[in-house]
Amino acid sequence: MNVLLRAGALFAVAAVAGCSVTVSGDGRPGEGAREALALQSFLLSPAEINAAMGAEGMVAAATQSTLVEDGGRTNPAQCLSVSSVGQEHVYGDAGWTAVRVQSLHEEGADFAHLARQGVIEFSTQAQAAKFLIDSAAIWAACARAGRYAYRSPEADAVWLVGSVDDEDSVLALVTPQQLGEGWTCQRALAAAVNVVADVMTCSYDIEDRAAVTIAGQIADRVAG
Repeated sequence: MNVLLRAGALFAVAAVAGCSVTVSGDGRPGEGAREALALQSFLLSPAEINAAMGAEGMVAAATQSTLVEDGGRTNPAQCLSVSSVGQEHVYGDAGWTAVRVQSLHEEGADFAHLARQGVIEFSTQAQAAKFLIDSAAIWAACARAGRYAYRSPEADAVWLVGSVDDEDSVLALVTPQQLGEGWTCQRALAAAVNVVADVMTCSYDIEDRAAVTIAGQIADRVAG
């Protein structure tokens, strides 16, 4: 896979530097951004998502061309980066120019599989590389905390946080929901050229490591 930086290298750099980043922004594309619809071609199709997750019947439930505003919902705050995809307070002023985020699951409210895939374009290849390096450090800080609380209008939840790994050049970690009857999510980040693939998958059987597969396939598609 022709990724921007090997995840092992970026994780080692982050570990040595001990870096962390706090950013903010308004969630709107920057000047000169690629058309968001052009980014759509990098996302996997519902059929490909179903195949990666070993599911049937997952469909696109929502697609957007803006970052997601969930700021203030996680404690500790650095775990916002782990909690979901395409977060405004995570990407903020990191140099992003366009975004496409999509959620997929089976129809109805009682679904067994959930996927969120995002492609975030940066102004330069170097900015995308730096975002992955910073993310490795932020994810590691969340992993050291061991858990985080997430507040939402529907219900509050506590999520456990596993160790940060690199799998097939993709940054990854697993977050089981405490008292979630086995509901577990995996987060994955990869990059190619000046685009970051930001992925979360959730199910009751996360052993297939679908988020890593999806992020890697998106990165391959971007790299061409």
